[in-house]
Amino acid sequence: MGRPSKASTPTWASRARFLREFIARPTMIGAISPSSRRLAEEMLRTVPLDGPVAIAEYGPGTGVFTSLVLERLGGGAKFFAIERNEVLVEELRRRFPGLGLHAGSAADIERFCAIEGVSKLDAVISGLPWASFPESLQTSILEPTVRALKPGGQFVTFAYQVGRYMPAGRRFAKLLPRYFATTTLSRIVWRNMPPAYVIRCTTPG
Repeated sequence: MGRPSKASTPTWASRARFLREFIARPTMIGAISPSSRRLAEEMLRTVPLDGPVAIAEYGPGTGVFTSLVLERLGGGAKFFAIERNEVLVEELRRRFPGLGLHAGSAADIERFCAIEGVSKLDAVISGLPWASFPESLQTSILEPTVRALKPGGQFVTFAYQVGRYMPAGRRFAKLLPRYFATTTLSRIVWRNMPPAYVIRCTTPG
């Protein structure tokens, strides 16, 4: 597959569609508005995007992170995304023609890697609303994610500052050391609605 075409610019209609999906499926979407460019930049700050690397994205939504990845993706790099919401899948296919996009659950990451011809991933970036998930769903995604990442691979996600104190958010934070060798938190990205911080994890090397 060739390099995906340049993304079209998100419109107010796509943002309104995102809000409607949040209202209809709050535990699937997890936010009332798409992430900001500033949060996307912080998410990708340590992710390798050039050379023979493979990156997967969970829950791209309207494609804020996706767009920045494609802007910076170097030659030889492999990138694909997984989105469960059918309405957002159609929006993403319109915005990113040629992108390897799979409609389904991130829990099936190993199957999607096989489809893409990827043996191990260098990084996973995630926009999933972990603080909205029950523990069973959190673990059903984290376990195959760790198996899909190479030793020393990165798992990068974010959380809203307000969600840090929610039971599911605290539970997710306690789960991460079970699966990853290191876990670090960024400073709060205030230029996001709601304010958020990035969580970076690495698998045992």
